[in-house]
Amino acid sequence: MTEIDVDELMENLAQCRRCGICRDAVYEDMGFDGICPVWKNTAGFETSFMRGKLMIAIALLEGRLEKTEDNAEALYSCSLCGNCTEICAAEFDPRKSLELVRAVLSDIPNEVRDGIAERILTTNNPYVTDKKGKRDWVAELGFEPPTKADTLYYFGCTAGMKLPETAKAAARLLKAAGIEFAVLEDEPCCGSVMIRTGRLHDAEENARKVLASIQESGAKTVLVSCA
Repeated sequence: MTEIDVDELMENLAQCRRCGICRDAVYEDMGFDGICPVWKNTAGFETSFMRGKLMIAIALLEGRLEKTEDNAEALYSCSLCGNCTEICAAEFDPRKSLELVRAVLSDIPNEVRDGIAERILTTNNPYVTDKKGKRDWVAELGFEPPTKADTLYYFGCTAGMKLPETAKAAARLLKAAGIEFAVLEDEPCCGSVMIRTGRLHDAEENARKVLASIQESGAKTVLVSCA
């Protein structure tokens, strides 16, 4: 993984002008009121949207706040959807900056982050639910894709376990296009959530497992529905 330049990160965090547009900008003609979904669906404290999160991040990086579970909550109660980045008037990417902060402060205690990483590394599954049904959608296709081919459809945990209609639609589209494709028998989790939550070393370890599975399939092209 590329080393994170903390000085550059701090410079980016300092670009926040505290204007608050990342909280509740209103666009009536586009049909929505408010930018941050976390702020809209929680008690609405300052730390629930990006302006407050960045202030907490700066204080943690400067050592003015302790690395506690409560302070970690401000960093991790964000899905990194990127709405704030789209609306931000400053010349930096708040979403990406918060992701990097999580990596730099990866030693801050957070049970949810650590639990997800542990599940991925041990069971290839980021979810609490059993992954046995991850490949069940294949049986509903009406045809059985091979496990080795020049093209691999890497459907991912979310499509396989939460959105099987997405996986089936993608597979049928490939079939209709005349593309012979493979689906792995035991597909590992892509591990992207570990990158987004700052567990970069674990993500790198997991990436080796993903690479090995792709190489074993003989694929020259990989199509994905996951992150």
